[in-house]
Amino acid sequence: MNAVPFEARYLDVAWLDRDTVQRLSASVDSIPVEEQEGAWSIDTQVFKAARLRLGFRVLDVQLTHPPYFLVDESAREELLAIVDPRNGCTWWIENSGWDPERRRYHSRLQRTVGTARLHLQGRLLTIRNHSLNFTTDELEAYLSDFKSDLWALIFDPRGVVQGKVGKNAPSVLGQELLHQIREFTSAAERIGERMEVELKEIVELRPLRSVRPIVATFREVAVRGCARQLSSRGFAELKDTAVNRYAHHLVNKMRFMVGQLQRMALAQKSGLETRAQQHLASAAEIASQQFNIVDEAVFRSELAKFESELAAARQSVNEQDAARRPPRTRPVQGYTFKLRPIKPKSQESNVIEPDGRRFNCIELDGEDFKETFGTYCMVTLPKQIGTHVAKLSQNGQRGIKLLGSLTKSAAYDKNGKKFYTIEFDHIERIEFVGPTAADESRKRMDALAANSWRMPLTPRERQELQHESKALAVRAAAQKARAGALGETLDELDALDSRLRKLGRLFRTLNIGISSTLPQSMTYVRNPRYFALKTAYNKLNNLAGTEDDVLDAMMDVEDMGLVNVSNLYEKWCLLQMIKVLRDGFGFEPSKGWQKTLVDGVLGRSHDISLALTGAGRWAATLIYEKVLTNKRRPDFVFDLTVPLYEQTKTKPLQWFDSGDSTTTRFVMDAKFRERWRPGELAELLEELCVRKNYSEGGENSVFILHPCEEHAQQRTSPLTWGRGSDYGQLHNHERGAIRLSPRRVNGSTIDNLHRLFGMMFQEASNYLRDDSGWQWTDALCIGCGRGVDASEVRLKYSTTKAGKEKWELGCRTCQLVSVRTNCYGCGARLFKNGHYWTYHRTRAESLSNVVCPKCERFFDNASSEAV
Repeated sequence: MNAVPFEARYLDVAWLDRDTVQRLSASVDSIPVEEQEGAWSIDTQVFKAARLRLGFRVLDVQLTHPPYFLVDESAREELLAIVDPRNGCTWWIENSGWDPERRRYHSRLQRTVGTARLHLQGRLLTIRNHSLNFTTDELEAYLSDFKSDLWALIFDPRGVVQGKVGKNAPSVLGQELLHQIREFTSAAERIGERMEVELKEIVELRPLRSVRPIVATFREVAVRGCARQLSSRGFAELKDTAVNRYAHHLVNKMRFMVGQLQRMALAQKSGLETRAQQHLASAAEIASQQFNIVDEAVFRSELAKFESELAAARQSVNEQDAARRPPRTRPVQGYTFKLRPIKPKSQESNVIEPDGRRFNCIELDGEDFKETFGTYCMVTLPKQIGTHVAKLSQNGQRGIKLLGSLTKSAAYDKNGKKFYTIEFDHIERIEFVGPTAADESRKRMDALAANSWRMPLTPRERQELQHESKALAVRAAAQKARAGALGETLDELDALDSRLRKLGRLFRTLNIGISSTLPQSMTYVRNPRYFALKTAYNKLNNLAGTEDDVLDAMMDVEDMGLVNVSNLYEKWCLLQMIKVLRDGFGFEPSKGWQKTLVDGVLGRSHDISLALTGAGRWAATLIYEKVLTNKRRPDFVFDLTVPLYEQTKTKPLQWFDSGDSTTTRFVMDAKFRERWRPGELAELLEELCVRKNYSEGGENSVFILHPCEEHAQQRTSPLTWGRGSDYGQLHNHERGAIRLSPRRVNGSTIDNLHRLFGMMFQEASNYLRDDSGWQWTDALCIGCGRGVDASEVRLKYSTTKAGKEKWELGCRTCQLVSVRTNCYGCGARLFKNGHYWTYHRTRAESLSNVVCPKCERFFDNASSEAV
């Protein structure tokens, strides 16, 4: 890909008059430019109540032509060239007329949503302009929150509460960190009381009797004779020394650090209090819930799916007729079956795919085949029809009548046991015995509508709701404890800030300058006051895992003003990911990650890789703007590596660590949008997965991160996240969109991201059991991230009524109970994590029943216990 010969940024321009720019500020990051088939495109935003406008700067030495908008095939509108008075750079902006009252040029792009075409350096640039309802104040608050989140990550948030509340309530500051700030402040105050000084020789007037003569003394005597006062050699104490200038520098840095810690702690305290209130309100609502409110939109979506499956089954018969060429050679016969798909036994994976043709005959014309004939029968169907029958047979619980040409025969298996086969080479008609799932849903829909879409809770649902309420209350209590500890921390930080401000005024009063260079003298080694100051400062850096250059870079971050909001959203999402991985699931970043992160935030580098280590041999790598093998560069790539376990070949069967590992990859792209048009999100996912090939041939899961409350797609989940998020429940969790918003008007959305990572970790986890009854898992609690340690989780193994294995993981910390079982149809892993943390699709009428994301089996009342 050739280098783009221009850059686009948001500008804030102040004018003296229509020909003179008084001040020009450009956004920190340029707008990403996409190139395809010789043309460029960019995504931009319309800012509400803001003066920000779009500007272009040509990077080529030679300007090919003045940039212009192509209004129609013949009309052009040239851009206006303006010069930045600070550096002389030329920017091109839209000129829609001068406003003499407001002293600025109008811009249609600033207030119009849609697509514009700009010709720049001989090529076409498509500008896709999106609406943005953020006000200037909201943008500034967003930027402030971003900086607070960055500080919260740089300073390890596991400490201050550990001695007071315990392991379950980490905070943004540690007791040791606060202790070292106190030590630093005390050392600085001792220096202020008794500073090291240098004696400097000066010339001063002195009485005759105490004069220490210099050349000027003799000159004055020669000219004026003996006067009462003459120039004399003298000495003064100089406090503006190298050691004191460096001490002033350290005090200034500490004031800056404490100020940021105050802002960070205040923001987190407010966020924790809000989330605790939300969880308490949800817990109370769930505990008092007397009936289940059915989501009408999701119910109708389920009905549409049932109807489409029936239509597809009938259509497959018609397609078979159209494709069949040879005449029918066998007589037409009909039977009523209950069929269960046969799964290939050679497949070692947990997920076993039926071949789409072979079925085990459970019932034949209303009689149990095994009881009647003492053996079994295998029914073979044309594959295109068998696929639909596998879904509609409800694992052998729903009768299906098939009419067609067939062959019946007897055979013997490898053990010499006789069995029977029925093979259809052509099917004339499919009929369903009794009401279909669509018929039953229509009937229930009428009853639900008559009852305002409410239905009574089952005993199991009541029990699950009580568990859910208890888990939310525990989570809220932990958050309130953290918020309370942060309140105490804020009081102490306020006192330390006051002391440091007083010290700063003292240094300025004494006219002591500032120098970041450590002096070469031995003062900071031999003088106990200065030694204590430097030691406390070094310990602070070590505790935070930072170096001086990181703090200097953080001061640069504080100077960030006008920003590209889309780029800021990407970096904000990066911070949220690190927070979830580290604080939510216990992953530890590798040494020096702070410098890497800050450089990425400041735009100093791309392809930023952060290595993280989890429990056991779990490891992960989070990469910002990684270049894939196909040269595409998505915003985020997350690689998760987990160990592989093998079982002994001979009995007694035992599991062991093979020493090998497997890696799965999730690709995430941040799209800052205020709203989605119907179908737009699905189109964008298709573009990312296929045209841009972020999935790398279907190997990677691809998810979009966005801040919209609604994803403008047909709702398929009645759960709380269903309006704005889609965990790929219709695509085997391989593609989807997650709502992650910096706005906190309706509460934090970080749990949506937490749920996404939890989905990755649950699918990657191992559940092992041997012949002796020993059982073990490396799974993490999706609610609070606890796991592996048996003292923190309860692991229970059992089987379902359908004979499938069932694992229950009960967290002793947050009280969440997660259930892992397998789909009765295809064997895919299924996880139920309560109403809040479940990410599978669930039934509209019963949130307890999940829908398999792989084969999309619906579990109705007859089969729900199979899960």
